Amino acid sequence: MTKYDGTSKVWEREVKAGEYTRNKVQDLLTKLACTHLTDDEVWLMATGQDTGLTHVRAEAGTLSAGENPHYVAKHFP
Repeated sequence: MTKYDGTSKVWEREVKAGEYTRNKVQDLLTKLACTHLTDDEVWLMATGQDTGLTHVRAEAGTLSAGENPHYVAKHFP
């Protein structure tokens, strides 16, 4: 998993193949992305007005969540 601020890599954690399920990785990405939400964004999510800022996106073997900063996990089918 990698955290990017814009295009700069600012954090990385290696995850061994098979260590976590896809669902667990999605959960981790969502929680990491939540750490950067403003109080208003948390309020919107908690009241059912989700802004989409923490939704996990899947594309070509990559899972990602967040806007800027954002988190990426690669090699997931």
